[in-house]
Amino acid sequence: KDKREVLLSDRNDEFFSNLRGETFLDALDQAEKVRQEIIELKDRMTETSGTVKFGFYARRAQHLIDKKQYLFMHYELLEQLLKDRNTMKDLINFEYNALMQDIAEIDIVYRLINRKKYWDAIRLFAFASVAIRGLSKQNLVEFQRRIVSSLGFDVVGDLINLQKAGLITSSLSLINQLSNLSNLSNLTALTNIAATANKPKFNNINSILKVLLKSEPEHPDIEKGYDKYVPIIIRLIQEGVKGLWEGENPVSKLMQQLEIPIKVDIDESRKENQKVDSIELKAKKKILVFIIGGVTSTEIQLFRQMGRVIFNDEYEFHVGSTSITHGIKLIKSICPVIKSKIEK
Repeated sequence: KDKREVLLSDRNDEFFSNLRGETFLDALDQAEKVRQEIIELKDRMTETSGTVKFGFYARRAQHLIDKKQYLFMHYELLEQLLKDRNTMKDLINFEYNALMQDIAEIDIVYRLINRKKYWDAIRLFAFASVAIRGLSKQNLVEFQRRIVSSLGFDVVGDLINLQKAGLITSSLSLINQLSNLSNLSNLTALTNIAATANKPKFNNINSILKVLLKSEPEHPDIEKGYDKYVPIIIRLIQEGVKGLWEGENPVSKLMQQLEIPIKVDIDESRKENQKVDSIELKAKKKILVFIIGGVTSTEIQLFRQMGRVIFNDEYEFHVGSTSITHGIKLIKSICPVIKSKIEK
């Protein structure tokens, strides 16, 4: 609630000067050393009272007293960053396990709800649901119960919207799916079950598209991406430029399994005319990628980096979309009631 602004510089904040440019843990150690110095100065002043050394300790103590508000601010900030960083590591580990179809429990989602980090909790729950194609009914019921208990019964409509959007789904065992045969024609039900079974899992997608960078790549590749994860859309476009959307190959088969429609138009006039102007050969080819539904800023940067690194500047990618978005922004657009409660 304090509206005052604190302006920091090397001149009036020695702690800022010392901490700037250091690693996180080194900065935390530095702040701890200064805090310990304040404690030790009190003992030194008591021991040297009435001596020449007392004046030295007293001046240093007065200096730290005058500047202590900066020290405390930095120390509290570093402690908060440490807590947030530990939470971020847990989030990343959970996302990775979800991608690898290895989720034993989702307690981290419930911890986030308890800490009132609702957007992170909803995004992580939706991420896991999409990654492993549905969570257990028990997890779904418990998640809904906790959200409703924390935010009120009127958010149920938002939870239904998340289900309609396909972001939160309940997994059904084969037995449960077959039990629904009485409500559907046998042929229709079996077709639906077969279609679900044929959907590729993430491990299959990763083996073909190499979206997880587990080790240093043999050839120049996109750096890091989302913490060494390259979005599937980037890899699909990369393989399309290489001409792998056509013919019988693992990429084209994967796209059929993902139910991605493909139409490749070939400029016959260019194909027939083999003589191309030398200036045109030197010109960088431009590719427009338009994504309906939204694209993230990181994905835009990765497309540009792909042209430079993977294709050695032969292609220049231009990205268009209906919106610039990210995971939490998407969820906020689907959950207006929850947004009004959290951000009021």
